[in-house]
Amino acid sequence: MSPALIVVGIFVFLTAFWIGRYLQDAKIQPTKAPRPKPLRTAFPSLQASQKAEVEALIRKNERLKAIRLVRKYTGLGLKEAKNLIESLAVKDFSSSQATSISGINPDLIWQLKQLILKNQRIEAIKLLRQQSGLGLKEAKEYITRLNLKN
Repeated sequence: MSPALIVVGIFVFLTAFWIGRYLQDAKIQPTKAPRPKPLRTAFPSLQASQKAEVEALIRKNERLKAIRLVRKYTGLGLKEAKNLIESLAVKDFSSSQATSISGINPDLIWQLKQLILKNQRIEAIKLLRQQSGLGLKEAKEYITRLNLKN
């Protein structure tokens, strides 16, 4: 064998070895996952009229419109705005008393309790949704609370 052929063979071997090591190291090193962006407390930075508008939409269960407004007013991303509205909606509903939800009068509450006593929860949920405009989840939570109070 000629010395030139041996040198070329060694060069090819070393090149292949270093390329293999490089690719192996690239696979072993953990990739850095992007850090989740912290939820900015943008809602408190809104003006009073903007807050009132967003809160009114949350109470009407028009969360999509509320998300759009928060994004418009604050410049938040979609995910951040959605998380903010969802947390506000849950906090708003859980902090409100059962009789303080707008659109629910004492007669309706009495009808709902009667349906619950008859074991007709689904009918109670349907009636509540028709009369108050609540979403399914909120209506279920409301009926569950009424059921627990009995």
